[in-house]
Amino acid sequence: MNDEQIKKNFSSNLLHMMGERGVNRVQLARALQVSDSAVTKWLLMQREPTLLNIQKITQFLNCTFEELIQD
Repeated sequence: MNDEQIKKNFSSNLLHMMGERGVNRVQLARALQVSDSAVTKWLLMQREPTLLNIQKITQFLNCTFEELIQD
């Protein structure tokens, strides 16, 4: 899997998991203590979250890193 595919998978899976859990981007941003525009950029594949934020995402959404990047 190349970097571009990982970004696409991450964006798609994050959006899907947020929907499943009833979490919008503002709620996720507040939980992670980042701006909602940062979350928007992750969802649009314009930026990647830091490793610390990935860890926070997995804890908040109760998922694994693998689930975030799997095809």
